[in-house]
Amino acid sequence: MEENNEPTRLQWYQFYAKYTVMAISAVWVLIAGTDFLDKQTKELKLKNEKLSKNSIPLAFHTMDVKTDNEPWNADPDLCTITGSYAIENIGELPFLIEEVTFSIYEFKILDTADVAGNDVTSFTLFKRLENKSPLFQETLKVDERVGVKGQLEKSLGYIVKKRPNHNYVVVAEAKGGLTDTDGNLDKSYMFGENELTHTVGPVNICVAPKTK
Repeated sequence: MEENNEPTRLQWYQFYAKYTVMAISAVWVLIAGTDFLDKQTKELKLKNEKLSKNSIPLAFHTMDVKTDNEPWNADPDLCTITGSYAIENIGELPFLIEEVTFSIYEFKILDTADVAGNDVTSFTLFKRLENKSPLFQETLKVDERVGVKGQLEKSLGYIVKKRPNHNYVVVAEAKGGLTDTDGNLDKSYMFGENELTHTVGPVNICVAPKTK
């Protein structure tokens, strides 16, 4: 009796299923590999850009503060400080601002008794701020990306219980830096500790109008 060497229907199904799985697997590997290579390429490109001389985060910051506002609710002891703090990206890579902090400091105005007997009495603001606790401090969670030539701006507004013979200093500072390919902060490319710090003052608030 002559043997039939033709494959059975089951063998055909097994053959078809086996190579279908292989084909799907090959396509998946190709796609996954392409995505992986694309991500690696982007990361390498970003690292190369960060290695260039223009790779550090660069920003120009300004602060506009108004202290000659009208007393709050016509109460001369309650004065307002308003304004805005802006950060402009002047570098060649985007950066992320994680948070912005506003601080208000209060200083007693020096009088004759405070300086009597001294050849020189310093009221240099930088030194007076050292180890000085703020009268008030507020941190805003920002997490905003600032593109090249872009700008981030945050407003400030405070009601201050004014004390006689005192003036005030307003300090704004921000935390941030360049990002990785996933948009997260790259800890290797952060702004310096005081690089985004802007100080205004000392100023008087709700200054009484000059008499004629």
